[in-house]
Amino acid sequence: MHKDQEEIRFRQKDAFAVYSLPGTKSHTIVYAEDRGWVTHPTQSPAYLIQSFDHKGQEPTSIVADHVIHDAPFHCDVRERTEVVSTSEEDYLSIARETIDAIRRNEFGKVVISKVKRIPRYRGKVYDLFIDLKMRYPGAFVFLYHVPGRGYWCGATPEVLLRRTERSYRTMALAGTQRDKGQDLKDAFWGSKEQHEQRVIETFVEGRLEDAFISFRKRGPYTVRAGQVLHICSEYFIDREASMRILSERLHPGPAICGLPQDDAREWIKMYEHHDRGDYCGYTGPWGIDNEHALYVNLRSMSIWKNAYLLYLGGGLTAQSEAREEWEETELKAQTLLSAIEQTQSV
Repeated sequence: MHKDQEEIRFRQKDAFAVYSLPGTKSHTIVYAEDRGWVTHPTQSPAYLIQSFDHKGQEPTSIVADHVIHDAPFHCDVRERTEVVSTSEEDYLSIARETIDAIRRNEFGKVVISKVKRIPRYRGKVYDLFIDLKMRYPGAFVFLYHVPGRGYWCGATPEVLLRRTERSYRTMALAGTQRDKGQDLKDAFWGSKEQHEQRVIETFVEGRLEDAFISFRKRGPYTVRAGQVLHICSEYFIDREASMRILSERLHPGPAICGLPQDDAREWIKMYEHHDRGDYCGYTGPWGIDNEHALYVNLRSMSIWKNAYLLYLGGGLTAQSEAREEWEETELKAQTLLSAIEQTQSV
């Protein structure tokens, strides 16, 4: 950050986005001329936001009339929330019922999520974003605000779609275990995690093949994401396909929803007691600084004047055990909790 840069101040009525790409130390701030946004396709460079259950709607676009790098910023967070944490009892009950349904062959997989509420009593949103950026240089770290949709912030490891010079890149990401600092080649994955990974691979490959879209695959292999490890496979797709077609075919995938897709989505609506909002949607810059990248909205939270609401989920299969899944969501929470604790202790 340049010390002589003036702080950008955003009001409650402003729409803006701030993000840091994986492998970079800088951040980019985007907002429109009138600090507004649109909910229809735009040919202009924009920051895109899509919810989990978008029902065919176009992503929200924050048009990049202004693109500023590494400036400090201030957010005016005024709205309060009364949403409470998902209780362990409720989560375990829903998880067990879901696992039973999967074992009856009603589904192949369902992703069940929960909310973890952390009281917010001090700390600047800017400091939180910078802390996340420094802690997780390999993640896509983001913060955005659109009136009516609130403040969302996170550090996600999962690419939905990224355009390179010769191809598009997407991934299948599954399995979670604590990072013990071992060589990634030595990480052991049980049959449950390997099955979960193969389910996602099958989905990605099937959706591309059904549309006659050619691709090449790399993996699976183990990757780090914050304090945890995952299994990852990468797919490189012919650039002749469009972003819109690819995003519609790949979202929401089994890593965030389940299989069969429509049945799993209806189950989630019926049994989860909270609205996911933008959690498990996707977000990222499209055409800004010649970067075209959309990331799955994971390891994320909504920010309110009085609380942080962390959204945490896990994929349930026939081999799942409800108690272990609860512990996995608690492990995933550490990505955000470490930054929140640091920010509130300053």
